[in-house]
Amino acid sequence: MTLQVLPIGVFISTVISVLYYIGVMQVIIRKVAWLLSVTLGTTAGESLNATANFFLSMDQAVLLIRPLVPVLTRSELHAIMTAGFATVSTGTLAGYIMFGVPAKHLIAAAIMSVPAALTVSKILMPETEKSHTTTEDVECMPHSHLRNVIEAAAHGAAQSIKMLSSIAATLIAFIAVISFVNSVLTWLGERVGIEGVTLEWICSYALWPVAFLMGADIADCPKVAELVGVKTFVNEYLAYSQLGHLIANRAVWQEHVANNGSYYYVGQDIVLDGTESTLVNGILSERSEVITTYALCGFSNLASIGMILAVLGPLAPARKGEAAKLALRAMIAGNIACFMTASIAGRRRRYTRARPGRVWDFKARVSAPRVYLFPFNITFL
Repeated sequence: MTLQVLPIGVFISTVISVLYYIGVMQVIIRKVAWLLSVTLGTTAGESLNATANFFLSMDQAVLLIRPLVPVLTRSELHAIMTAGFATVSTGTLAGYIMFGVPAKHLIAAAIMSVPAALTVSKILMPETEKSHTTTEDVECMPHSHLRNVIEAAAHGAAQSIKMLSSIAATLIAFIAVISFVNSVLTWLGERVGIEGVTLEWICSYALWPVAFLMGADIADCPKVAELVGVKTFVNEYLAYSQLGHLIANRAVWQEHVANNGSYYYVGQDIVLDGTESTLVNGILSERSEVITTYALCGFSNLASIGMILAVLGPLAPARKGEAAKLALRAMIAGNIACFMTASIAGRRRRYTRARPGRVWDFKARVSAPRVYLFPFNITFL
């Protein structure tokens, strides 16, 4: 998989590095940050950081506001951590795309998560202090230290190799750890007479309400909850690889059904009659796939807590303890932001009117089989 991702990842990283060298990236980030600051009422520093998270990695985005970190208010510190957890960089999108996840939904999710992260952060921790960051502070964004365009392109390519090798190593490590944990849980479950206890099985029950509230089809809620659990407790790479497997399963299943083929279920697996194919773990509906794509699009997992603390510690040693206290709260806020974007993406509208241009016909709407309420798509059967 890493070899397949390599060309796209190298290209994106190289382009971003070149754009940053010639100053285009700084202009884009400043303009979008200004727009966020005006529309959301956030301060210049946190808006700049949130915008940069879409283009750069979590650690690089924090480095853009390096001089401001020691003087950030508690709410601003929480906001930049939440933005790091709720968003993904364009460089990592290449890996998700190669898993088979639709690019259009990934890009939309990454963009929507930027304002969502700031919104959720301010709801959970409103600003109660006077900010010391101004627009003039963020205008002084650091310029590239590289000497020419060729060096910038080479630097971007080298950075992409580092990132992709880290992804591959992370996947190998966490897949092995999950396999070990599942073996232990299965063994313990068998001791008390419960078959098939795994981390995914636990998440499918514990996070079922989250999947339901996001608007996933009820039949798909256990699988969606599994993927959300894998993303939160392991990382989004493994979750997207499993989602890509389910997307591929649906494509095979649709082709089989289109050819008038029959099938049957064995547990969660689908066996296709007349072939030797078994679709392991079954399929998700297209709607549930889209909702899951948005819900997984963020670095909000336990491993990322260590990453953000490792970056903030050297920048503001006096605030390392404060950042550690806020880290778990910010990670939860990042997950909520991802769930909000998933809810909006999966929203179904069932508006009917008595007459064009007149009041809503609520009686007709209530009589519909299902009613979906914004923002969490609560479904009444």
